Amino acid sequence: MINLLKYDWKRNANLIMGSAVALIILQGALTFFSTTRIWQPAMSLTLMFMGYLFVAFMLIIFSSKTYSHNLKSYGRRLLPLATWKTIASPLLLQIALSAALSGLVLLHFWLFKWLSPNALLDAMDPPNFETGVLFFILIFWTLLFLMLTVYFSITVGHLFNKKLFPWIAIAVFVLLQFVISYVEGFLFNDNLFGTMASESTSSSLTFFMSPTGDTSIGNWGVMAFEIVIGAILVSSMMYLINKKLDA
Repeated sequence: MINLLKYDWKRNANLIMGSAVALIILQGALTFFSTTRIWQPAMSLTLMFMGYLFVAFMLIIFSSKTYSHNLKSYGRRLLPLATWKTIASPLLLQIALSAALSGLVLLHFWLFKWLSPNALLDAMDPPNFETGVLFFILIFWTLLFLMLTVYFSITVGHLFNKKLFPWIAIAVFVLLQFVISYVEGFLFNDNLFGTMASESTSSSLTFFMSPTGDTSIGNWGVMAFEIVIGAILVSSMMYLINKKLDA
């Protein structure tokens, strides 16, 4: 697995490192101008997070292309690899890069808050430890489940010819999202994160999340349902890779 991760990394290292340098330069310039020219914090934060969201989207595209390439790579198919490693290798790299991006976002926010103190920024209290851990678990699972649905759609798309592949993959992904969202709403009348609400006082602004009828963060019934669906998706991908794509 380590060798597979190294291969996927080396094959895309220049693109990843170049994007990281461009992102740091862009965000650094944005921070400099926003602090020296006294921009509104809300506008500055919006622009910063738009940049990070764009990079997060590009990471999903990068991971999807890596998985798709590995499915059809003749060299990869000659190696005596367990099927699950074909799925796990780009997925682990995606998670590692997303974790690095999340760390950069938190560091940048702390630095911006230090360089440009403002009542709005000071009022954004960090969550307590328990809430922070639970929120991290929800974010991690959301990314993992999203990538499993993307990988499954790509796998199904590869059953068809090159012209139909992108359209089939997109159609399967959209259909999956619609069906899963509909079933979750029907069974649980909620989504994974529940309802976001906020309350403000004269000294602080706090955010909390709670699903319908539950006082804790996140809807764990939805998460359990998605774990079952995720296991089905992985089993289906392994079957298709072994029985269809390698045939």
